[in-house]
Amino acid sequence: MNFEQPKRELQPDQVEAPEAQKRAKEPHFISSRLLEVLGGTKDATKAGDLVDEGAYLWGAEDRDKGKGIFRHVLLTSRVAYFLGKSLKDKGAPEYQDIDLKSLVEGAILHDVTKLYGEDREKLSPELKSAIGIDEGFREISSQVDEKGVSWLKDLGFPPEVYEAIRGHDFPEAVVENPYWKIILLADYMSSQEIMPVKKRLEDIKTRWIDQQIAKGEEPRIEPERFAIAQENIEKVAKEIFDILGTEDEKFIEDHKLNSDE
Repeated sequence: MNFEQPKRELQPDQVEAPEAQKRAKEPHFISSRLLEVLGGTKDATKAGDLVDEGAYLWGAEDRDKGKGIFRHVLLTSRVAYFLGKSLKDKGAPEYQDIDLKSLVEGAILHDVTKLYGEDREKLSPELKSAIGIDEGFREISSQVDEKGVSWLKDLGFPPEVYEAIRGHDFPEAVVENPYWKIILLADYMSSQEIMPVKKRLEDIKTRWIDQQIAKGEEPRIEPERFAIAQENIEKVAKEIFDILGTEDEKFIEDHKLNSDE
């Protein structure tokens, strides 16, 4: 999966190989601004090259976890791009003016506060109190999303990017924002591989709720909250795939989303 910067202008004496020409035509790219945020440089061209340098954004203390989250957001951006482009090609009015560059950036950054939220949830009551966090603070909360929105605003990203992450984590309501809907759907089709929404939600329920309860531990998300989120995610999925006249499994297959092509 290649994420390319816009093709550079070649000097008259430079010749590009066919493979380089093919890569240059691929839709995925990262702006120089985003590369800097991820810890790369303006000369970097592939997001894959940034796994080590960029994983810190999602947790430097646990690099393996950071890399796992980084893979997830790259897959999310892959799905989001193809969903967005397909909706534009279909002429869907609500999605006709989608800026694919902003859509890809929003998808890559949708989990920018994941480790931030996890770390604060694990703090002792005394530490939470000392830094002004409620004792019952959870990773999955509007406070965490709002922190991400604030960060991205401060970095100069446009509303198309930062509004797309607001309330995306197990949504309690559907947001009438085309970027939000596409990234939400892409998020819940992407784990460490791309899969249909139903399979992804079943996997989350198993790991986050059922297995935790079986071990006598508190679920990472309340079953009631999960049920509401599941209904909202499935509602968005139905809306988008009805417009496209297909289903998620066929969409994955048709666009070869799990291949290296």
